[in-house]
Amino acid sequence: FFLVISVVRAAETMSSTESEVEALEKGEILTEEEPGKWAGKQGTHVPTASKEGQEVVIKVGHGMASDHWIQYIWARSKDGKLLGGVKLAHTDTPELKITLPDGVDTIVVFESCNLHGVWKKEFIFS
Repeated sequence: FFLVISVVRAAETMSSTESEVEALEKGEILTEEEPGKWAGKQGTHVPTASKEGQEVVIKVGHGMASDHWIQYIWARSKDGKLLGGVKLAHTDTPELKITLPDGVDTIVVFESCNLHGVWKKEFIFS
């Protein structure tokens, strides 16, 4: 019974996160190459990703304070399918772990900073 409740809550959380990140993606999206007015902030805002087996660990090298933090991290497949996402509090570590589905070797990772906007980076795993 506990397992079923946990799975339902995880699904609700993912659904809520999906609608929130979809809204964020409609605004300006910054990249390492095109940081907009936030040039110089790439080192603490561009996500990184490492893969071992099918597990990908996504990190953002950004401090987390009550007035400045990473609000969301999420990943999509090349065709736009949401592979995972997390809404963060300033007390959390800015990290997300996902499992790559079979056949997926390219992901687009996003993060949203409460002060410096949404950043993305594409990763190709061979």
